[in-house]
Amino acid sequence: MARVDRDYLIGFLAGIKQGQVEDTGELARHLSDVWNDLAGSHDQKTTPNKLTSRPLEDVIWSPPLLLFTLERHGGTVNGSSRAELHRWEVDVERWQASIKSKGRRQLTKQDKKYNPASDIDAICEPVETATVINDSRFPRLHFLNTDYGRMHSTGCELELDYISFFQVSH
Repeated sequence: MARVDRDYLIGFLAGIKQGQVEDTGELARHLSDVWNDLAGSHDQKTTPNKLTSRPLEDVIWSPPLLLFTLERHGGTVNGSSRAELHRWEVDVERWQASIKSKGRRQLTKQDKKYNPASDIDAICEPVETATVINDSRFPRLHFLNTDYGRMHSTGCELELDYISFFQVSH
């Protein structure tokens, strides 16, 4: 970007009252115009469009520092129910940006964690009688090898002679 963009951002910030910044839309647009010129701005693959595609949060102007939090959704592409939060500090005197802290925000309710112990009562009897193979009541239990190994159940304890006899999938 041209030097004019840097000067324009600095002039724009000079017109903002110190402290919490409530109206961040115009600020985000101006910041995105110079983002590629700021040293450190590409940390965590943060590109200019990320500044305008979602609102900047908790923006504080404390000259020469501009602080803000940016929510990132990269993990949600892989099924995560959480967004990463990056707390940025932009120093307009040194013309650099850096992430000062990271956190997480829960976006959607997490799936219940699978606890094999909760299924042991239901598994013991069918396993003892070898009826659990391909049983739709146990969709997470997959036998790896039906030719080897013996299974024994005593009460609610399940003992396998070969640990690789079955696997529990998620």
